[in-house]
Amino acid sequence: EFANPPRIEFGPVEPAELLETARCKSRGGTSAAEVVLELAAGLPAIRGDAHLLADALVRLLQNAFTAVENQAQPRVILRARAGEIGSGRPAVVIEVRDNGPGIPAEIRDKVFSPFCTTKARGVGLGLPVVRRTMIDHGGLVAIDSGETGTIVRLTLPAWQPGAEAAP
Repeated sequence: EFANPPRIEFGPVEPAELLETARCKSRGGTSAAEVVLELAAGLPAIRGDAHLLADALVRLLQNAFTAVENQAQPRVILRARAGEIGSGRPAVVIEVRDNGPGIPAEIRDKVFSPFCTTKARGVGLGLPVVRRTMIDHGGLVAIDSGETGTIVRLTLPAWQPGAEAAP
C-alpha cells in the first residue's frame, strides 16, 4: 500500500461522517479507551477520498490506543474544526489527541520514515502512509508530542466545486 498507493477518487467528504466512520472502524482493539468526538459546527466539506482519509484516521487512532494502554484514565479525542491552509484557503483541521507518554524524543524526527516503530509487532508504515495520504490530498500533517500526550494534526483543503483537479 505504501509503495503502490491506490487511485484517489476526489469528492466532497463531510467531516462528521469521516470522523464517525474512522471511530467505528477503529473499534475492536484491546484498548479500554473510548474515542471522544469533538466536532465544530458548520464545517465545510473536505476535498478528498473518504476511504483513504478514514484509513489514515484509523491508523492514527490505533497509534493513540497503543499509547494509552497503560494509562490509569486513557483518553483519545478525535476533533475537527475550521482552519486555513496556504494563504487563507478554507480547510478542516482534524486532530487525534491522546494522553499517553508521548513519542520518545530520540525518534520524534524519524516517525514519518518507513519502518520506524516502537511496537514489538509493528512494521512502521502507519505514519508514512498517513503522510503520503496528506501529500496526495494537498494537506498537511504535524505532530506535537510530550510527556502528557500526543496530538497529530491533519489540515485538509475544503471542497470547492470546480476544483476537482490536482490539489
